[in-house]
Amino acid sequence: MKKKFLLNIALLVFLNLLVKPLWIFIEIEVQNKVGTEQYGLYFALFNLTLIFNILLDAGIVNYNNKEIAGNPKLIEKYTNKLIPLRAALAVIYLVFIFGAGWILSYNAQALFILATLGFNQLLLSLVLYLRSNLQGLHFFRSDSLVSVADRVIMCAVILYLLIAMQKGEFNIMWLIYAQSAGYGIALLMATIFLMAHSKLKFKLRFDLAFSIVFLKKCMPYALIGILMLLYNFADAVMLERMLPNGDEAAGLYAQSVRILIALSNFSYLFSLLLLPMFAKMIAKKEKLNELLHLSVALLTLSAIFIACSCALFSNEIIFCLYGKSEGISMLQRFSAAFNGENISIQNAAEVSQSAQIFFYVILTFIPISTLYVFGTLLTAAGEMKWLNTTAAIGVAVNLIGNYFLIPLYGALGSAVICFGTQCLVCILQVGVVRKKFNLKTSTKSALRYLLTLLLFTAVAWLFRQSQWPWPWQIMCDVSAGLLIATMCKAIPLPGISKMVRLKNAQ
Repeated sequence: MKKKFLLNIALLVFLNLLVKPLWIFIEIEVQNKVGTEQYGLYFALFNLTLIFNILLDAGIVNYNNKEIAGNPKLIEKYTNKLIPLRAALAVIYLVFIFGAGWILSYNAQALFILATLGFNQLLLSLVLYLRSNLQGLHFFRSDSLVSVADRVIMCAVILYLLIAMQKGEFNIMWLIYAQSAGYGIALLMATIFLMAHSKLKFKLRFDLAFSIVFLKKCMPYALIGILMLLYNFADAVMLERMLPNGDEAAGLYAQSVRILIALSNFSYLFSLLLLPMFAKMIAKKEKLNELLHLSVALLTLSAIFIACSCALFSNEIIFCLYGKSEGISMLQRFSAAFNGENISIQNAAEVSQSAQIFFYVILTFIPISTLYVFGTLLTAAGEMKWLNTTAAIGVAVNLIGNYFLIPLYGALGSAVICFGTQCLVCILQVGVVRKKFNLKTSTKSALRYLLTLLLFTAVAWLFRQSQWPWPWQIMCDVSAGLLIATMCKAIPLPGISKMVRLKNAQ
């Protein structure tokens, strides 16, 4: 059973590696087609729907997953009472997002986009809820298929439209409608899988007393959800509303954040492996040092190698992704970059500005990856109080910092605050974990990390002096970093095999 679980986690990672990067490049091509301003408005409105998304979930997905995993017989009772509850929450959610849109003075066109995006969030919330049941019942293969179904449909629809409309204008609403189709089909698949696996019969009934009790139990999960949504997505809305050219600023910010989110998704998938291992070790009162240090070494050091290498070539990366050249596609720009050829672009000033933003945003990948280790450990230990406290501090710093820096520096100010906020929350959570679990870093481990970073810096500098095309330099930087970390035993290979054995033994 445990071997099957690990294989299905591997399937989940593989499917995401297959589909998610393609979707990122499609989104980039869409933004290049519709323009920075139009996409910036979409990005701000999309983030606004995400900020209020906790009203749709209210912590139900995580709590339901835990309850169904512990007692599968609860699925029929919970599903038939929770779907009507979620319908009531959906009404509240729509009222709030329309209220926010009205308070923020969006025009009729923007409100229509907001309404469609809100509808998409309703579909997505139902998909996530049904997936939580599949996960709780340990039908991981079906869950993996549903997890990428929406993106597969979206990729197919948008690719067709991009090819069909090569020389015509692309409407941002097509992207939103493609999302509706993707979420709708994923919802249908999740429903079919759940009914087939669990023999579930729908007898929906709203139960006020049950709903109140259930929501109270979900509150700790809901609070952390609210705080995380605020300090991850409020900046785009503030940019769009606070600046005269807010659409353009939000669009420039979206260019960099999209890449950060794509990279962070893989750190998140790694945390899915860590959560049950940490939980079991805590329950058995086993020592956590070895697994924690191994996880930090794998995620944090890899993030440092990737983020720093990309930051060094921030201008070149943004040039290839978002540069506008007559008759030259993004793929052709990348092909030229690998061959060391130069291509002129028409929006050099915009690319230069976006590259400055990307420099700080991509470095944020380092604290985010580290947080996926320490935050997962606190979650496994049930330390919701500390998670909520550190997240609340992050929200306060993020909102206040954006309020003062956006008028002065625009999207660059948001990027700096994003990096600073994540670093602060990371430091706080590391401190909490060290104190709570009485963890200490040995001098030998600290020296290994320091030597790895010094050698990586030296090698990256040497590659920078070479005449190699920058894509090859990035790949060499990351490969050399991982090799150095292994040779210095900062990433212990025996520890990785032990981690796999521990996972199989669960």
